[in-house]
Parts: sequence; structure tokens; C-alpha cells
Amino acid sequence: MMTPNLTPRERLLYSLLSIASRSDLLRGARTVRERAFWSLEKMDAFRLRRCRETLVHAGSHVPYYRALFRDLGFDPHSFASFDDLRHLPVLTRGILVERFADLRSEIHPPSAVTTVRTGGTTGSPVTVLQDRANATERLLVTHRLFALMGRTRGSPTLLIAGNPIDSRAWG
Repeated sequence: MMTPNLTPRERLLYSLLSIASRSDLLRGARTVRERAFWSLEKMDAFRLRRCRETLVHAGSHVPYYRALFRDLGFDPHSFASFDDLRHLPVLTRGILVERFADLRSEIHPPSAVTTVRTGGTTGSPVTVLQDRANATERLLVTHRLFALMGRTRGSPTLLIAGNPIDSRAWG
């Protein structure tokens, strides 16, 4: 299996960050890098397991989803296929804003979450919360993406994203 190796500089950086954060970021970075080269079957099984874990957590610890799953008769423990998601309504921007307090996990104290805000390109920014493990993994996945593109930590990089801007809407 081909795996993009961490550079000596990356290993040093992740080792130092591991000490500072009291978590094994070096191992996490290696694990995230390896995933890019998993077979389709292994990746599908991983995605399905992760989705089930998220649904089980939401059904147990997030008031909005606990009530929604109860009302729909949805059992996240029996989640077996991404087709099962069709039984759930889409989480909209409006629900995120209106039910923000009910969408927060009851087991994560405020000090254990990271606040993330969207850019507001569709009108107004939306705030979401991530636990530290998820925020860290997302960062490591971003680092992996840059590594696969041949970028190294500290390389000047320009990213362009978003939708065409309606200048009249900004006036």
C-alpha cells in the first residue's frame, strides 16, 4: 500500500504539537494519511461505521436528534446503509439557527468544543460546534490533502472557493 510519508519537518511539528496538546497528533496524522490509500471497500466500511457512531451519539446525547429519532421511530443502532438516511429530514440552515441549543451534545462541556462559523456566502454565517477530536481530525485531513497535492507545511498556497458574488446583494 502506498502511503505518503510524513516529512522529517512534519514529524517534528506533529511531535511538538502532540506534547503541547496532550494528544498523539503524530499517530493521527499517519492514520489520516493512510486512509487516502485504503481500498474502496475498506473506506466504505469506515464511512458507514463513522456515520453510525455519529447517529448513535446524536440519538443519545443531542436533544434535537433524540426527539427527532423518537418521533420518526428511527433507531441509529440499526443503521446499516447510507440509504437509511433517506428516512431523516435534512438539517437546514434555519434549523441550525433556530434550534442551536438543542443541537448541542450534552456530554461535551463548552471547554471541549471548538466554534466554527461559515463564511456567510449564502446570506448570513452559521455557527456550528465541533468536539476537539473532530476539529483535529479535520485539520489533519486538510494537511493530508495538501501533502497529496505536493504542498508542505509552510508553503505559500492560495485557495479560491465559494459562489459567484452578486454585487447588488452587497450594496
